[in-house]
Amino acid sequence: FLNEDPFSSTGNMGIQDQRMALQWVQDNIAAFGGDPSDVTIFGQSAGGMSVCTLVSNPINSGLFTRAIMESGTCNSPEFYQKLPGALEFGRTYSDIVGCPSSTPDESASYLACMRGKRTSEIMYGMLKAWELFKRAKPDNVEEMFGNETHSMDAMMLAAAPLLPTLAPLMPFGPVIDGTDVGMPKLPYDSIAAGDANKIPFMMGTTSNEGSMFLPMIPSIVKGITHLPLKTDDVPITIHHILDPVIGEDVVTEMLPELLDIYNINDFPNVDAQVSRILRDYVFTCATRRAAREFARHTDSPVYMYQFNYMTKWVDFKLLGCYHTSEIYFVFDNSWPPIVHPFSRDDKTVAGNIQNYWTNFARHGDPNGEDSETMWAPWTEAEEEYLELNLPSVGKSKLQSDQCDFHDKMLGYA
Repeated sequence: FLNEDPFSSTGNMGIQDQRMALQWVQDNIAAFGGDPSDVTIFGQSAGGMSVCTLVSNPINSGLFTRAIMESGTCNSPEFYQKLPGALEFGRTYSDIVGCPSSTPDESASYLACMRGKRTSEIMYGMLKAWELFKRAKPDNVEEMFGNETHSMDAMMLAAAPLLPTLAPLMPFGPVIDGTDVGMPKLPYDSIAAGDANKIPFMMGTTSNEGSMFLPMIPSIVKGITHLPLKTDDVPITIHHILDPVIGEDVVTEMLPELLDIYNINDFPNVDAQVSRILRDYVFTCATRRAAREFARHTDSPVYMYQFNYMTKWVDFKLLGCYHTSEIYFVFDNSWPPIVHPFSRDDKTVAGNIQNYWTNFARHGDPNGEDSETMWAPWTEAEEEYLELNLPSVGKSKLQSDQCDFHDKMLGYA
């Protein structure tokens, strides 16, 4: 996703790679016993963003027939970048790694320079570019990761736990470049315009998405250097996140109402309050918004969920049902087993979730004879969703009042 003008590169090669992979499936899967007319795509977090990006672009028609978005987003500006900002970071990053931006006539030498860099130089360029790592200043990436192999895959895997996922610490991401092969517009805007592929769509979140990102706040919010957060830190954090999106004046005007809706008296501490605000802003309300617009413009069903099953694992006790926590159950994989031993109840939940996912992949409907609880499709009137738990329960209007406020604050209402 490196965006580097003046070479007519808008940084969406990652999206085009995904499209080519799906085209390969269409062209070749029959030779492996597969059905090219029966393809379900699904992904979580950045993978969920990829799913929405693919579904929202009509150029991808026919490449898949169903889609699942887990803890993704179709319109959070922290993840989808505008072209000018992406270009600016591309220039900055190129300078950092020692390949300064040049003229179109020098494109060959620029590309040769970038391709000639060692993996450690590329990775350290990322570290230097992000405020989160300015305090660390390692001499090189190898010292951080020990005796890792020099393959890009291994280095990326080693770096993955460190790499930030919130703006301005996620400069590489899908770019709204206005091209059909890249991203013609924000995925949500494509859905709201009725341009998205009209296929069955499942989407959902976990009940405590924000807890994993809370520790990043002292690294990304100027003026905050500590955890736990204090009451005075809340307005500072909100301004940092929302000022670039809706403007400082609007944030100042809306802040009292936001702090009333997320009243500190309803939470055990400030950390929990901010975690809930982040959850709704980035995930829960963005998912509801996408479900609403998708349902308005297609007869295909939309199924929405919230994962809310609490195991006895130590990470759940600390973070609740955090971002990525449903993955263990979707894949029935307790890795690492020493930390995450599956109890009988855990296995039951995993089996139920797998039944929903595989039924949806096979039929476009998560319900089947083996379904624990019938899962109603989302409608604008009732806003139905399934709480994935033990037992799973059909509910409606998830965080409806809070999400109505977010829609108003962001200009979607």
